[in-house]
Amino acid sequence: MSFKRILLVKPSGRHGLSYAFDLIPTGLEYIAAMVEDIVDEVTILDLAMEDGPYQKVIKHYLAALNPDLVGITMSATDHSEGLEIARLAKDKGAMTVLGGYHPTAIPNELLSHPQVDMIVRGEGDLTFKELVFNGGPKDVRGISYKGANEETIHNPDRDFIEDLDSLPFPARHLRKYIYGTKLLPDRDYDTLIDKYEHQSS
Repeated sequence: MSFKRILLVKPSGRHGLSYAFDLIPTGLEYIAAMVEDIVDEVTILDLAMEDGPYQKVIKHYLAALNPDLVGITMSATDHSEGLEIARLAKDKGAMTVLGGYHPTAIPNELLSHPQVDMIVRGEGDLTFKELVFNGGPKDVRGISYKGANEETIHNPDRDFIEDLDSLPFPARHLRKYIYGTKLLPDRDYDTLIDKYEHQSS
């Protein structure tokens, strides 16, 4: 299998601080930066920033882009919407992969749904790049997926990324939205992620 056209999706749900701030999907921008040089096209779709029902929007992008692989970042509050996005993607023939802390916590439950092909557990940067480069999940650390007989396979965990300087900057040039805040409506804003070191116990 080959992944050449990738669609990365953030669900539309607004919860907590996102009522005051547009929450920038920096994690997806990091993922995009990891793979943009090895695929033909990568698109980031933030459904919270799109007009209209998310089902209509996602159907439009699926038809326009015809992606091979659709990656969906999910939190617990995005559970139902994320599964519906995966179903719509699967109906268009795309492979689906879920990532984020929620899928990391419950890969078995999410893989029980027919529209979910793979789960990225933990830090997704290197795992997603290897998945795309290899064209499938076999032997990719940090991936859970369905085998040939629909059995659930959990590959070994991937170690934390020790050298964060090795990661490219997030692909902000792929951003198609202007993010703002209701607190300062006349200003744009961005996010920075402070570097930290994983410490062994």
